[in-house]
Amino acid sequence: MRGFCMEGRSAIDDRLVIRLVQHLVHCDYSFSDRKPSMKLTLMLLAILVGGLIPLQGSINAQLGKVLNHPLQAAFVSFLGGTLSLLIILLVLRPEMPGIRVFQVQPWYLFAGGLLGACFVTMVLVLAPHIGIANTLGAAIAGQLVMSVVFDHFGWLGLAVQPAGLSRIVGCVGLVVSLFLIQRA
Repeated sequence: MRGFCMEGRSAIDDRLVIRLVQHLVHCDYSFSDRKPSMKLTLMLLAILVGGLIPLQGSINAQLGKVLNHPLQAAFVSFLGGTLSLLIILLVLRPEMPGIRVFQVQPWYLFAGGLLGACFVTMVLVLAPHIGIANTLGAAIAGQLVMSVVFDHFGWLGLAVQPAGLSRIVGCVGLVVSLFLIQRA
């Protein structure tokens, strides 16, 4: 645990980080409801990971130029991700579901890879023309507006969270932010 310690941080902070990683590795998502501090920690983690998206988009856009086609770059990107996940699964060794689990699920549960390929490919195509900030700004605005719609209607089994005034104003703010970013 000592390796996590930095000046100004306590062993309690280190235990929180270790506990968070353990819960995430074992897919125990119920713990986030127990403490507001854990929810804040997860939100900060999401912000940190979200900050990697411009790096990924920029790298993939450069790769698309090198390989002469965005689909080749998208393939290389997904191959790298697939190999990384394979290594992680081999290390963690989670129990694999039986084939029957896959057979009885609705088809759209398997569309995530297709949707991800569409997203990565469009970032590869758009970023060299309109810049990474405009590309991701528009993508983020689209993601959050649609997220509010999904939450409001409880689509795909999500808990219903009504699109109140603050959420609607937040979405309008995103669109205004996008307008301001693209003007630069």
